[in-house]
Amino acid sequence: MNFTRTTFTLTLLLLILCAGLYAQSEEDQWVEEQFNQLSLDERIGQLFMIRAHSNLGPDHVAEVERQIRQYHVGGLCF
Repeated sequence: MNFTRTTFTLTLLLLILCAGLYAQSEEDQWVEEQFNQLSLDERIGQLFMIRAHSNLGPDHVAEVERQIRQYHVGGLCF
C-alpha cells in the first residue's frame, strides 16, 4: 500500500512538473505569432542595432528613420 501511494505521488509530481515545462505564456505566444508574420528581410533586420544620437538635429533623425524603414532594424543604441 505504501509503495503504491509513493509511486502514485511521484508520478503525479512528475506529470505536474513536466506540464509546466511545455506551457507557453500568452506573451510568448504573441511574440511567436509576430515573429512568424515577419518576412525574411525583416527577420534579418531584427538582428541589427543602429547608432542614434539625440543631439544631432532633424537631418540625423530623418536618416535614422530611413534606416529603420529600409533595413527593419531591431533596435537603437543611443
